[in-house]
Amino acid sequence: MKKKLLLAYLVISILPLKAVWADDAATLLSKADKAYGRMQFDKACDLYKAYLENDDTNAKTHQRYGACLAAQGHYKSAVVEENKALKIDPQYYLPHVVLGQIYSNQNKYDDALNEFTQGVKLNPKSVRAKLDLGFILTQKEKFTQAIDIYTDACKLAPDNPTPFLDLGVVQANKGLYDEAIKTENKALAIDKTLPQAYINLGNIYTQSKDSPNAIKSFKAALSYSPNHPNALSGLGWAYYQEGNYSDAIKFQKKAIKLAPNFAPAHRRMAEALAKLNEKDEAKREYELAIKINPNDVVSHVEYAKFLMTNNDKDESFKEFQKALELNPDSIPAKDGLKELGRINEPKDSDKANTPKTTSDNPES
Repeated sequence: MKKKLLLAYLVISILPLKAVWADDAATLLSKADKAYGRMQFDKACDLYKAYLENDDTNAKTHQRYGACLAAQGHYKSAVVEENKALKIDPQYYLPHVVLGQIYSNQNKYDDALNEFTQGVKLNPKSVRAKLDLGFILTQKEKFTQAIDIYTDACKLAPDNPTPFLDLGVVQANKGLYDEAIKTENKALAIDKTLPQAYINLGNIYTQSKDSPNAIKSFKAALSYSPNHPNALSGLGWAYYQEGNYSDAIKFQKKAIKLAPNFAPAHRRMAEALAKLNEKDEAKREYELAIKINPNDVVSHVEYAKFLMTNNDKDESFKEFQKALELNPDSIPAKDGLKELGRINEPKDSDKANTPKTTSDNPES
């Protein structure tokens, strides 16, 4: 009789525990979502994990847990969570977006392109998904497709300056400088205080060899954000184009002081130092830029040119090769090898899924 009573007690006691869990689960998930929204990823991860230990069937929770893990660099675990979300809900577009971001950060651009494409297909009205797809198309130098995607994003969010900022950059990469300038000014029409719009304009003017307007634009960016490393470095680069190498170095140093790991500033300073025949210092800055960002095609190409100019042809060849491993379509790297009189033949294993890196426009 005692055993039966004990069993009855256990059954009765379980029922309210389930009810308590339902209440606790809602509170737990609410706290997790709040932490996620505030970018408190450590806290959010702990809360999502605790929730999933009791309820493993929520696709959104797996997606957000994966996003938190990815934000902390735990890519392998993040991929597992995003795939769990997709298994629960194959029509959920956000896991594809997060997976694309993970693969992009790992320079797996073909995988990223596939995920972002799937995300846009599942939700054609998602501005976030379109911006990410446009980004990866830009990395793969598919500028026409990127322009189309960013144009769609601009139509979807006409009051959001971000699609216009990104569209202008791609237009400039394709050499459509007048259109790019108009597009960046549309972003400024939405918000005239945007430092990034002025930085983008500065980069566009720099690309089109209009250093006076580039200097004006970078100074405008600095008027709104005096300690912006991109604006300081961009201003230094504009001075470099004018042949003012001392000011070029001065502003690169200011950028580096604020952001020691800002690789483009080190590379740009190296180029200015080389012009002043400060070869040892230039070499050191090139190597530091590559150490900070070994996947930057531009740094490898410019360093290779520097080495070639200084008759170090073997090392120059290696740098051009490295640039082509990162981006097999790099025209400057191919031209450099032609100038060296040597042909690069990458291994078959290097030809597939080769990562590419973005240009300097914008560098952020």
